[in-house]
Amino acid sequence: MKNKFIVMLALLMLLPIGPAYAGKAKANKPIISRYSADLNGDGSKQIIEVENKTADEPLWLVTVKQKKNSKEPIDSITIIGKMAKIEFKDFNFDRQQRIIVYFDGKDNISNIVIYQLKNNRLAKIFSAASTYGIEGNFNSFARVRIGKAVQRDKTPNLAPDWDTWVWAEDKFIKE
Repeated sequence: MKNKFIVMLALLMLLPIGPAYAGKAKANKPIISRYSADLNGDGSKQIIEVENKTADEPLWLVTVKQKKNSKEPIDSITIIGKMAKIEFKDFNFDRQQRIIVYFDGKDNISNIVIYQLKNNRLAKIFSAASTYGIEGNFNSFARVRIGKAVQRDKTPNLAPDWDTWVWAEDKFIKE
């Protein structure tokens, strides 16, 4: 019994684990995540596949399909950067969820892009980038805060500040 435990422990130590391995695609096997959400408000959920096609580049393909085994996609988008998070929220209360993608682009600049499925096409309805951070809150109503640096009191030092964007019927407006 003790020998079996030692063998199992040795095998576990050979497995790649931890942050150095998490989120990286193997050279011949891409990372694929599948989600489902009602993107067009018809009461049935579409399938959203998020795939990292290469291990060497942060290139992500987000594909929307009508059904799980469907060969033909409805539409797709490409994200270039390190994917941080993807959410699906109905912040217009019309039963149509939007795709919200957070990712780090070139030079680790934080990005947010929001897409809506319109006439079977993914339409970008909002995007922003910031070196000072991005916060999104889509629970009660849609609000996105974009970090920025401002100069105050005629000093050479920059202070943190935020631009806030809120959803108003069919678009984001600056608050």
